[in-house]
Amino acid sequence: MSLMTKQELTLLGQYVVERTDRGNQIIQRDPRQMPRRLRVLLLAIDGGQNVSLYTQTLKGFGDVSELLVELINLGMVRLVEPMLAKQQRESGRSDTYRALDSLLDDSRFDSEAAADVFYGSTNPGSFDEMVRVAQIDQPKYTPPPAAPSPVAAHAQKAQLESLFNLLDSVRGERAQLKQQIVKLQRVKQAALRLNKENHKLQNWVYGLGITCALLLACLMLLIFKR
Repeated sequence: MSLMTKQELTLLGQYVVERTDRGNQIIQRDPRQMPRRLRVLLLAIDGGQNVSLYTQTLKGFGDVSELLVELINLGMVRLVEPMLAKQQRESGRSDTYRALDSLLDDSRFDSEAAADVFYGSTNPGSFDEMVRVAQIDQPKYTPPPAAPSPVAAHAQKAQLESLFNLLDSVRGERAQLKQQIVKLQRVKQAALRLNKENHKLQNWVYGLGITCALLLACLMLLIFKR
């Protein structure tokens, strides 16, 4: 399996980003096992947004494309072709999505501050284990050499603002989708009404046709009698 590159990712802007089973397991176990920026981005991925949305809205994370490539090469997320992702959404939520929703329940953070999950330290050696697992599928994979540096308050603020921008974008998309669904429902109701009226008109036409045929028959009988 070849490694993803940033150049390849730029060509896949419309592809939907979703977590793999490996990424879901990390979320369930403890996302702090990952370096901070990778951890926050992994938590932000909900399986319904495309690459472009993340790269355009998460400006506070720096080079988001590089982080996405890192998550892909670690086997934590994958890219799904837009048409296939659309079919998955239309077919309803899968068991994986339902399980993921339960994992991301707010109750998960009752025993610890959300900031600790987002910005807490990485457990020693845990990321090395992820790299080892990733190298089973991709022997050429090597992690970035730079170790994660402490996060300054202004950097945390910028990243949180980026997350809120992402949330606003997703909410905007869902609001537009809801409006489209309402419009489609109205069109469907109007089509049903027109269909009923059309059936009524067809019945009237059939009735008029039968009446005209009877009148014509009566007229022919009168002509023959004369």
